[in-house]
Amino acid sequence: MSSPWSLTNGTSVFANIVAINALGESTVSTQGNGAILKLSVVPDAPINLARDNANTWAGQITLTW
Repeated sequence: MSSPWSLTNGTSVFANIVAINALGESTVSTQGNGAILKLSVVPDAPINLARDNANTWAGQITLTW
């Protein structure tokens, strides 16, 4: 299982993406067709990862690094 989302190996993941930079936000991407989650190797933890509380609410989590 991939904590904290309780996803198992081979699970399809569907997501919409928004890029944010100094110029603002992009439009929301269309939802993909389901990337397959491969859990063969656990990556290193991000360095200096932090939640941006000013831009985080029930429907969105904003992270910075």
